[in-house]
Amino acid sequence: MLPPFSDTVDCSTLAKHMESLEARFSTYLRSLDSVEDIDRLTIAQSNKRPPIGDYLCKQRQIVVEQKCVTTKQSARIQELVERKIDPKYLHFYGTRELQDILKQVPNGEEINKEIYRAATRLLEKYLKQARGQIESTKVVFDLPLSAGMLLVLNEKITELSPEIMTRRLMDKMSETRPDGSWRFGNINFALLISETHLHRGLHHRCILIEGPDADRFRVAKKYIDRLVKGWSSLCGGDVLHVPADQESFDLDVRK
Repeated sequence: MLPPFSDTVDCSTLAKHMESLEARFSTYLRSLDSVEDIDRLTIAQSNKRPPIGDYLCKQRQIVVEQKCVTTKQSARIQELVERKIDPKYLHFYGTRELQDILKQVPNGEEINKEIYRAATRLLEKYLKQARGQIESTKVVFDLPLSAGMLLVLNEKITELSPEIMTRRLMDKMSETRPDGSWRFGNINFALLISETHLHRGLHHRCILIEGPDADRFRVAKKYIDRLVKGWSSLCGGDVLHVPADQESFDLDVRK
């Protein structure tokens, strides 16, 4: 039976006392009896072990690796926009939605392509790291049948919109190797939590993306869905579920 995701955490209280999305979401996870923080487990404290994941969920049926988009990581994207955009439009930068500005500048399409490539590089880095860390976690804890999930948190970097990040995660997770196997086959789910753009007047946005073989993990899939809805209900946001066979999506995002 799935554990309840009820009012174990008061998200409004967390927002007042914990500045970062990472801190708030970590507190939410640690409050759940069904979640184990790997860093707090004795087996994970060996200096000789390879990098492993962050959390184990649902009787260790799911391995979660968490990544946070930081200001430092996005510096190149911000520099790119400031370097490429016409100076007469710069006074709007930081006060209006970037995509609205780019629609007005002559080289807006070129800048968008550059941002798309930068987002691809960043998310590919996350996926590669998570692939190794999830695999190492399965070995360390002897969990060959567990599902893997990449959790990406974006609190402040508005250049990386939910549309861009969702599309790139979908594309990357569907890539195959020359032998036909999935390139990121042990990442069965990706969860993007973004607080950068308004959607229906709310900043909190959860986007759950299924990998190509997510249907093999029906129990994990149901659990993750409840986990995400629990967080969303606490924070007053909404959830978008992107199935593996869905080729297009409409986030209806605005700032």
